[in-house]
Amino acid sequence: MAKSPPRNEKTFTLLLDAIHQDQSLVPNGTHLERVIERHVFSGVQIPGMEWKIKGHRGRAARISYRYRVLCSPHYYDYTCAKFCRPRDDRFGHYKCDEQGDKVCLEGWQGPNCETAVCKLGCHPEHGFCTVPGECHGIIAAIQIRYLTLRSLIDIGPWLLCNSSREFHGQ
Repeated sequence: MAKSPPRNEKTFTLLLDAIHQDQSLVPNGTHLERVIERHVFSGVQIPGMEWKIKGHRGRAARISYRYRVLCSPHYYDYTCAKFCRPRDDRFGHYKCDEQGDKVCLEGWQGPNCETAVCKLGCHPEHGFCTVPGECHGIIAAIQIRYLTLRSLIDIGPWLLCNSSREFHGQ
């Protein structure tokens, strides 16, 4: 069951003035205007695309109007307090869904989509990447047992070169 929103987060007041504009010009070239009906409406409305219809019957005019409450851009939820702005930079790589939740762009993961998804097979401890699909460090998580060029001794995730002037080290 959905939690009901706090009452003070969604209240509003609408002030509506019906103005009569006299079409005859006054000496300075402007029209005369006067308020012929005033309506004040306070209500509670959850933000959404649905229009509400309201009416007012006054002494000088009968007014029908519709209204809706929308969140400002990049704000979501029934209180318009949840913020999500799409980004694709060093602080994150995501877009926002209709509820304002972050959806990682392809190749990114993490709470703010700031961690690149490395190339398949990249070693989880000794390999790394800064952009999706690449791998630096030890490439494979499997142990390489044979190379055709030179013989290697398998010592776990590290490979030790075993002879050759051109190849040496770990």
